[in-house]
Amino acid sequence: MELGDELGPMPWAISRETAEGYCRLVGFSIPNRFTDDEEARKAGLPSASVPAPLSMGIMSTMVSDWATGARLTRLDAIMRGHLTYDQPIQVGGVVID
Repeated sequence: MELGDELGPMPWAISRETAEGYCRLVGFSIPNRFTDDEEARKAGLPSASVPAPLSMGIMSTMVSDWATGARLTRLDAIMRGHLTYDQPIQVGGVVID
């Protein structure tokens, strides 16, 4: 484990069902902008989208797999787009601190 280590890429796709489970777990009412396209459009989004904290959870899984036994104390990410369901993505990162 060194500064500058690159993590990933880890292929992933998040289903709407996974997001619905996440929303129920954290206490979001359903339907909402994450689970329903019409609710998302009312909020000014093109369609329902993956909640950012769910994406961050996937990133933390990648870090935990790389640093087995370590404790993750901070994870920073820049979300650059609208992530829809079942959209293939590549999760990756660089260790900077």
